[in-house]
Amino acid sequence: MFSISVKWERRVKIILGGAWMLMISLAILFPTYWIVLTSLKHPKEILERPPIYFIDYLSFHSYRNVWNNPVIDFPGWLLNSFVISISATLIATIVASLSALAFTRLRFPGQSRLGVLVFVAYLVPASLLFIPMYLMLAQFNLLESKMGLIIVYISFTLPFIVWMLRGYFQTIPKDLEECAMIDGCSRVGAWMRVVLPLAAPGIAAASIFAFTNAWNEYLFAWTLGGAASRTAPVGLTRWVFLDMFFWGELSAGAVFLAIPAVLMYFLGQRFIVSGLTGGAVKG
Repeated sequence: MFSISVKWERRVKIILGGAWMLMISLAILFPTYWIVLTSLKHPKEILERPPIYFIDYLSFHSYRNVWNNPVIDFPGWLLNSFVISISATLIATIVASLSALAFTRLRFPGQSRLGVLVFVAYLVPASLLFIPMYLMLAQFNLLESKMGLIIVYISFTLPFIVWMLRGYFQTIPKDLEECAMIDGCSRVGAWMRVVLPLAAPGIAAASIFAFTNAWNEYLFAWTLGGAASRTAPVGLTRWVFLDMFFWGELSAGAVFLAIPAVLMYFLGQRFIVSGLTGGAVKG
């Protein structure tokens, strides 16, 4: 009897846990499902009451209207987002990798304090940086430019990536570098041939973080950007200000914005897995 009661208790816990996880999954996934569904509805179906939760046929009217609208330059804004996000990601990842190597492999006065200050810089609220950023960009004539936004994105992305890669580089044994230097490599050569390949998973994760932050950023792009540097997240809000507040087009634009970030995540995930398994095979 005792064993039967224990089995039933376990089954009840499993069922309740599964039901709870199902509710959480539905709460998380339903907004995404609704946005995609709204983007694929015919305009007449979007405002139907009661709402339509399933559709019989797919309508790409909203996607065509977003992409080919003569008033809203969505392709141009999407291109600006790509240029700014990719540039900020590449520069921040390269600088952060070199900085993290310096923190973990070199010894200099104030090293530990400087490492803490780098992370504290990331914790500063973005709302406190608008005025200093504005004044600095205005002094160098970089307001409302792509280069200005790239610099701003690097400034708030770089500190956290440095801190993250610093912890990752610390897990790589220094003995591997010393062996490479005994075999004839210089210190820089040992870094390039030994440390960086082993750190590829961490660098990939840092790049994904930098790209998603830059791709989804709104506040700085809204306040410091201009017509020539307008990104897609900021551009979509112009549907509201131009009295063109259509749910279908906004949902289609949101789907367009989500696709690059999702692809970046999955491609980065594959790279991380291949880097880990490759390192294990070589080891």
